[in-house]
Amino acid sequence: MIAAIEAGQADVAIDLTLQHWDLSRDQLEKYVRPDPLPLDVISMKDRRNAI
Repeated sequence: MIAAIEAGQADVAIDLTLQHWDLSRDQLEKYVRPDPLPLDVISMKDRRNAI
């Protein structure tokens, strides 16, 4: 991306940026919106040895 920007190749820089975003999107979405806890989680007060 940097080389494309330095060379003034806007189309290449945009294409590379979009490709990078596609690769990173899943990980970013998991960080921002993690999977919910399962509904069958036993509450801590119901388990003496729960950690």
